[in-house]
Amino acid sequence: KARSARGRGELDKSPEPSLYADGSTGYLLARPALQALGRVRGSARGQALEQVSFMEDKLVGDLLALEGIAVAGPNYDVAVFRKTAPGLPAVSQYESSFLPFQGSALKLAHLDAGGDPAAARTASRSPWLQPMKLWPSMVPARTGWATNALDLVTPPERLEGARRAEVAVIAVMRNERVMLPHFLEHYRRLGVRAFLVVDNGSDDGTLAALVAEPDVSVFSADTPYRLSTYGVQWQEALLAQFRIGRWSLVADADELAFWSLPDAEGRVHGDLPGLLAQPDFAGMDAVRLMMLDLYPDRPLSQTPMARAPFAEAGFLDREPLLRDWQGRGPWSNSETVTSALRHRLMAQSGAAVRANLFVAQKYALLRYHPLMRLSAGLHYLTGARVAGRDLAFGHFKYHAEFFARAEAEVARRQHFNDAEEYRNYLALRAEARDMLYDPARSVALADCAALRALCTAAVPRAGAAGMALPAAPPAMIRARIGAMGRPMLQPPYGM
Repeated sequence: KARSARGRGELDKSPEPSLYADGSTGYLLARPALQALGRVRGSARGQALEQVSFMEDKLVGDLLALEGIAVAGPNYDVAVFRKTAPGLPAVSQYESSFLPFQGSALKLAHLDAGGDPAAARTASRSPWLQPMKLWPSMVPARTGWATNALDLVTPPERLEGARRAEVAVIAVMRNERVMLPHFLEHYRRLGVRAFLVVDNGSDDGTLAALVAEPDVSVFSADTPYRLSTYGVQWQEALLAQFRIGRWSLVADADELAFWSLPDAEGRVHGDLPGLLAQPDFAGMDAVRLMMLDLYPDRPLSQTPMARAPFAEAGFLDREPLLRDWQGRGPWSNSETVTSALRHRLMAQSGAAVRANLFVAQKYALLRYHPLMRLSAGLHYLTGARVAGRDLAFGHFKYHAEFFARAEAEVARRQHFNDAEEYRNYLALRAEARDMLYDPARSVALADCAALRALCTAAVPRAGAAGMALPAAPPAMIRARIGAMGRPMLQPPYGM
């Protein structure tokens, strides 16, 4: 009935209240309940109820309620695995758990079409839990809905390469088929040999594309993005499990790190492991990257990202960063640097926004240790020695797919403050503003003085009073030894 024209066009008109029998996976009924279900369905009351019902699982709950039987699901005791891409194993969704294993209390495993019942039966005889999972250290390890568990999708053998890599890139992705090839090519060109990626429910082929790359270890997370501290819990879980004491770059799919200008074809060249071996970064735990919002000199709708991103969208505001917020960061004494472009766009949309929104610095290059504290995403940091030299992120969110992405994120409501920023972007589109380039404000990448300063080696960062701020003031170093045996900087420095 639910697939009929009437069922698709009308609401279920069955009476309330009753307990909903969650039947997308299934439910277990004892023999007396089955007998009662058959009996009441044949009665006049049951037939009248069925005439106005469309949802089979609600109907079961209603029919049983007529017999005084209430369904219950205090633990669910189920595992739900969904197929997300052809040729890939099903991954945990909705009721994240393991396949049945020896001694487990699981009563039902939902494998979806194309699932492997034989593998489930084999797993039920094993004492080992499958699939392999990780949980962030700041939340309890549990099964069920919204647990922030990470399920390993790729072969476990890949993880050894990710653990040993001199520099690895860690990312959280969802539906990034446009930027993914550019992302992987860019970081491989910079000497990165391992990627650790969390896929958060992609349905555009991103997951299959990631799994096909032999240097990418992929985990799946079904928890809503906004319940993961916007992905940071997952990023820290990977850092803590695989990358303690080793340099890792945490980047979104549209963030391309650089410290020198791209060539004529828009490609950045460099050696990230070699850079981090230089004296500027010796003994440091973190590097700050300034996020520069880049855009094309033509309408976004005419920018398909077919070429290298720096060639497609190589322009930015002449003064790309704002330093007009005098407060310091949460749980940190870091300054707050914001994006001039986004404040400009919000003003054009008529939105009144706070001066400290759109933070443009990220402590994204980390030699992670457990005593670090990241806050507001990666925007602020404490408990770490920060290098005196900044690097840059080219941020490429503004291209032909941008407004479609904005629509999707407004509908999902998973980003900061109920996707506030994306709502304002849609207001710009409603005014037919498809052009971010402004001849009075915009310059090519090579003509931006702020960028040239970032691309100059060993430029010390200025303190609040314009004085050079030492990367590690000796008088402020407290000889407490952290988990990796390195002295830890305490407030007010090292943030």
